Amino acid sequence: MSLPELKNWSKTRDSLHQAALVLGAVRKLLVERQPNFQHLSLQVVPVGLSTGKTSAGELILDFTARAVILDAEKQIRLEGLSQLLLTEQLVNMLAASGHSISPDRQHLNSETPFELDATQASGYAAALYTIYGAVRHFSQNLPGHKTPPVIWPHHFDLSFLWFAGEGTDEREDPHINFGFSPYTEEIDGAYFYSYAWSKATGYLDIPTPPKTELVSGGSKYTVLSYDDVRQESDPSAYIQQHFQTLWESTRVKLDQRE
Repeated sequence: MSLPELKNWSKTRDSLHQAALVLGAVRKLLVERQPNFQHLSLQVVPVGLSTGKTSAGELILDFTARAVILDAEKQIRLEGLSQLLLTEQLVNMLAASGHSISPDRQHLNSETPFELDATQASGYAAALYTIYGAVRHFSQNLPGHKTPPVIWPHHFDLSFLWFAGEGTDEREDPHINFGFSPYTEEIDGAYFYSYAWSKATGYLDIPTPPKTELVSGGSKYTVLSYDDVRQESDPSAYIQQHFQTLWESTRVKLDQRE
């Protein structure tokens, strides 16, 4: 399956990101704390993002319908709202269902109206689900301990961790992170990334396959442009092979001596 072009979509992208931050803040209050901060993540579904099952039901940020939907019944349309207004309406909707919550409003206070192009939003839902499928398939074929591929609302990126040993704490144990980001301030355009870390080595220099570069700063991570992947005949297979190459060349470099 080919991937759509992601051009001139910053308003749609930023609006989806702002809405995802709201769902993430709400989910944090409705699920139990989980290892490696998984309680702060969202799940990828064909139409967008989901909180998964929570004590208040499942909330879905439907990119295609441009709405937040509770248990496929109640919905809040995003048109005409801002992040601040969406937060208020979602809190009220949950309260009406018997679930009183008080999310941290510090990062949920944008009053900029959402601007969501229907074609761009639907296109990104399709792109993200295809990428998620490729990343999940790659993850499932790896040996050892892994976290599930999820969306992190803070940076709006999709990623998972592979652990090099028996330990499964990202703050303590050697691991490789594989992911996809729709944007950052430092990089122009969407991209696939990876980094390797352990206490003994810090961030590793990772060998760069074709079309890939290593970015060094506070950390070191590889970057492969989404546009380069999009132009491949089989983007899903290319993503999996790209990460497989990185894994094979990097896993042996993680010094597990603590």
